[in-house]
Amino acid sequence: METTNQDGTPHTFTVQGLLLRGGKLVGVATGALEDLAPDETRTVILTAPEALPERDEILVVVETLRK
Repeated sequence: METTNQDGTPHTFTVQGLLLRGGKLVGVATGALEDLAPDETRTVILTAPEALPERDEILVVVETLRK
């Protein structure tokens, strides 16, 4: 997932990807980025401890954010 810091300070954060099928939660994946500079774009890679189930939607939520 591409992420751009549109703020004026660097950020470190973790995210969760909520995997949905037919509107029901079927799995969770997590990812993190450290020191994303202002106006910088990087890719967050979401991983899970087990094989990801079939899904038709992913909701991404910022879990923690540090400035």
